[in-house]
Amino acid sequence: MKILGFVQKAGDLLEEILRIIATFTLGGIALIINVGVISRYILKTSLPWSTELPELLLVLTVLLAAAPAIRKHMFTKVEFFISIWPTSIQKVVSLLSAILILVFLVFCVVASEELVRKAVITKTITPALAIPMSLVYTVFQLGFLLVLLFLFLRLLDLFLSKVIIYYLPPESIL
Repeated sequence: MKILGFVQKAGDLLEEILRIIATFTLGGIALIINVGVISRYILKTSLPWSTELPELLLVLTVLLAAAPAIRKHMFTKVEFFISIWPTSIQKVVSLLSAILILVFLVFCVVASEELVRKAVITKTITPALAIPMSLVYTVFQLGFLLVLLFLFLRLLDLFLSKVIIYYLPPESIL
């Protein structure tokens, strides 16, 4: 049991770190977009990287935020679907939804491995920043792995019954 407690505390710490990083990436997106707007409309010059970098940061932010969100049952549509079932079988439905998400995430990790391999072979780079696409795809792959890790933490919470259902009754969602 001490190991499980340690795993949960490590998950809590990683969750906090991801939250802080996601906050900074969102701030970075806002800053870069504002710099791009000022550059274009006030200085009358365009910064080609001012659209590409926020796009990459936005995808990174989504992946960083999705990891803790999956553990905390914060995907509204999935949780709404689970909450419409009787309380006695919500845990089973939650487990089945987690398995479907697991299959999807494994597919994403495997598919991104192929993208990384092809990007390394072709030496593809991003147009404005000249970042190797293999690096971009690797970051995406790590993001999918983080979501997968937090899905396992969710399952651990579910099996240890640390998380009694967070779900709202369907009438309160509507």
